[in-house]
Amino acid sequence: MIKKLTLTATLVAAITLALVLPALALRSTAAEPYGWDLQLRNTKTAKYSADMTYKAFRAWATAKHRQVTIVDDNGTSTVATDDVSYKGVALKTLVGYFDDKDPNTFNKALAAKGYSVVFLGMDGYSATISSKQIASLGSKVIIADLANDAPLAVPAATLDDAGLPIWVPDWPLRVVSSDPSITDLMAVQGVVRVSIVRTVAPTAAATEPYGWDLQLRNAVTAKYGADLTYKAFRKWAAVTPRAVSIVDTSTATPVTYTGVSLQTMVGYFDDNNRNTFSAALAVTGYNVVIVGMDGFTATIPSAQIASLGDKIILADLADGAPLAVPKAALDKNKKPSWKPSWPLKIVSLDASVTGKMKPAGVVRISIVPAVAPAGAGRAPF
Repeated sequence: MIKKLTLTATLVAAITLALVLPALALRSTAAEPYGWDLQLRNTKTAKYSADMTYKAFRAWATAKHRQVTIVDDNGTSTVATDDVSYKGVALKTLVGYFDDKDPNTFNKALAAKGYSVVFLGMDGYSATISSKQIASLGSKVIIADLANDAPLAVPAATLDDAGLPIWVPDWPLRVVSSDPSITDLMAVQGVVRVSIVRTVAPTAAATEPYGWDLQLRNAVTAKYGADLTYKAFRKWAAVTPRAVSIVDTSTATPVTYTGVSLQTMVGYFDDNNRNTFSAALAVTGYNVVIVGMDGFTATIPSAQIASLGDKIILADLADGAPLAVPKAALDKNKKPSWKPSWPLKIVSLDASVTGKMKPAGVVRISIVPAVAPAGAGRAPF
């Protein structure tokens, strides 16, 4: 049974004014790249569909000489230091992973018969390339996860040519090509899904939520860290009595957020028992650092997490649907801004949980020693 709590407009005001146990908000300085999950979908033969996490993709991309590099000079400068070196795998190689039962080869016969490959970006933008074009291009078009040997980063919002705020994703993957037949309209950024579809795509296709990977890190006892994909999280979160909901009535239209309590989530990786929160360890004392996709973080003491219980949750659903990737907007200073909400967010009704303690777009939760390392603060994003 899902437990429900209600967030009122009055309480929201109290939360805004609360000064109890303020969290330290800072930009993430962790060297570890954010986790992600690439969805590979084959609507011609569904049994070959797959999901590939960031760890699996990188290990697979570097094995057996699969990795391909394309240097993009952007066409704007003759200075070599301005070039960007993208690394990944040939699109042909990636499609070969799920076009048939052999993940190690690209099926030329199937490609010759004809199908389309659709790329979907995190912002909903998509592009389609024919199987015959993929076969002929070979290594001239790649899906890249590295730029100058570093993982692709989540970009900031900008203004478009009309002066409107816009956010064009780059992380986690992007299509890069050295061939002029691949136009900018086909070079999708922020790729989260690659699909093989019939040459004439079916109408009214089901809308599948984007994949993601939550990183759970324990700096006190590293062996209890873990990664949870979106499928694993939802299955685990739905089990009674983990599921918790908070109804936010502070807006014109109330929103019901559903997930698990932060206490339950921390209990998954605080010790060797995935099913219980260790009250004894919490009393000993540690901090929980929650990182948003934009680098914003919040730190909450273990004792506060223990006392709050179900009053603070990690939500993946809003009104029963997965959280959506928001659009860019102008902030109070009329500057372009993008604040993530997907894939997860912290929601609470307790007055001790201020806005600075509720990151949205959560991609990582870490257990760290109670004493913060020297030099903690806000670093540039």
